[in-house]
Amino acid sequence: MKTYEIQNCFRSGANTRLCIGISESNLKKYKYFSCGFKGSASWDKPVRITIDFARKYPKKKYKMKKKNITFEVFVIPIDDIKEYNYKFDEKLKSYKNANITSPYYTQDQITVILNEQPVIREIAEFFGGLQMTPYEDENKTETDRKT
Repeated sequence: MKTYEIQNCFRSGANTRLCIGISESNLKKYKYFSCGFKGSASWDKPVRITIDFARKYPKKKYKMKKKNITFEVFVIPIDDIKEYNYKFDEKLKSYKNANITSPYYTQDQITVILNEQPVIREIAEFFGGLQMTPYEDENKTETDRKT
């Protein structure tokens, strides 16, 4: 799992909540972010932060004093990130309990599929107790299947 380490947190203007700043380019490169600072605002394991989640928060421009470079980041309260990840983890747990079996996929692979494929997830939640198998196009010939 490729993670980006966030080095510090801050209070943004009148906002009394501790926040972190994440650039859009880092959100595109990484799915998980670890905490590189200590204190009550820190977190133990890498957290998931998506671009869609980050876009709910304002972008703010900052300037590096030494290099005179400006950069723009999403300013996201740490408590919101923790809550988002708690809800995300709870959803994953519910997918594991969806009573889906498979002779081809492990339970962890099924969880990932349900997380990444909303249509399959909706079907699984609606029917429950399904068996998951890989899709095979009935119109493919034996030669097509080998390639």
